[in-house]
Amino acid sequence: MRKCLRSIVFAVLFGGFALATEITQLEKAATQGDDTAQYSLGVLYATGDGVRQDASTAAKWFQKAAEQGHASAQASLGSLYASGDGVARNTAVAEKWFGKAAEQGNEWAQMTLGAMYLVGDGVPKDAATAAKWFRKAAEQGNSSAQLSLAGSYAVGKGVPKDEIEGLAWCNVAAATDDSRVADKAVKLRGMIEARLGLQATLVAQ
Repeated sequence: MRKCLRSIVFAVLFGGFALATEITQLEKAATQGDDTAQYSLGVLYATGDGVRQDASTAAKWFQKAAEQGHASAQASLGSLYASGDGVARNTAVAEKWFGKAAEQGNEWAQMTLGAMYLVGDGVPKDAATAAKWFRKAAEQGNSSAQLSLAGSYAVGKGVPKDEIEGLAWCNVAAATDDSRVADKAVKLRGMIEARLGLQATLVAQ
């Protein structure tokens, strides 16, 4: 049964439109307390894949999985509280769930938590804590975090100013497939290179 459920979850999350029979089996498993099924149902209701899109129902299932320690569900629930989608907007609660997911290594939660601390959104403004979370996500390959960390080093925000380190992270971020991030990284790299000169630029590569 568990093997069958895993196949269903994989098909639902990665294979496109969910079939009614798959949803029925997920609902059964979720009702019985399976956190992966609960999270998967949350995703379906959040996206409207095979069911009527319903953010409040998505939040209900994310909450159940999150309370069992499911990191992706915790991050997703944090996102709903941050946006007020399906639940009353509450940045303090959002930070709580992002924090739990981030501590488990969820890179998206780490990146988002860093952004919250950088601007003081629902948490005390703290550039050092922001940089800490940016680094954790950046080291896992999150390109947005890599760019943010590059910016932190470039101006010395939350970390000692180190333009060579900033340039190195720019180079990493610029290699991403995300054109929006890559374009910003290239622009920041150009600004740093203009200040550092050719020799220092070569050191960072």
